[in-house]
Amino acid sequence: MVVNQDLFDEFSLLHLISGVIAKKAGLSFVTTLLGSAVFELLEIQLKTVGPSLFPHPSQDSSLNMFGDSIAVMVGWLIVRAAILIVLRI
Repeated sequence: MVVNQDLFDEFSLLHLISGVIAKKAGLSFVTTLLGSAVFELLEIQLKTVGPSLFPHPSQDSSLNMFGDSIAVMVGWLIVRAAILIVLRI
């Protein structure tokens, strides 16, 4: 697994947790997805101007940015599914 290059990497869990937090904060699916996409685009600039802010300042591949957004949305969907299960009980 190559950080910032493969579909999923050691930061995928962090992205998943971000999705959990987004859902718990009341963000919609679309808002969470758009927020993730915007972050991935901003991250390119942030790594250019402040690489020392990141443990791995290499630029994300397109595949990795896609995987990061998938992980965020899986986190969001896990909370949504848990809510639906609880409401059915």
